[in-house]
Amino acid sequence: DWEFTHTCDAGPENGGVNKSSGKATARSLGGLWLQMECTGEMPDGSGGWTSIFSLGYSIPKKKFVGTFVASMMDHLWIYEGDLDATGRVLT
Repeated sequence: DWEFTHTCDAGPENGGVNKSSGKATARSLGGLWLQMECTGEMPDGSGGWTSIFSLGYSIPKKKFVGTFVASMMDHLWIYEGDLDATGRVLT
């Protein structure tokens, strides 16, 4: 469990750079998946938000895979990526 602050460039059509803070809780699902839930306040003060992120490794694809959903958007984000050459950064 931890607290965070982040900055997001939403683009000029969505108000530009937004800053937000909140709390995150992560847990392992059987040692195969990571599930993280975050909560925070909207940058414009219009209320709270919640997001859920999942991440795991697909052996057949040989890639990390995951999903992201959040209460303030209507899109299901699907992730697929690799570790960089250092083995420390997921792209």
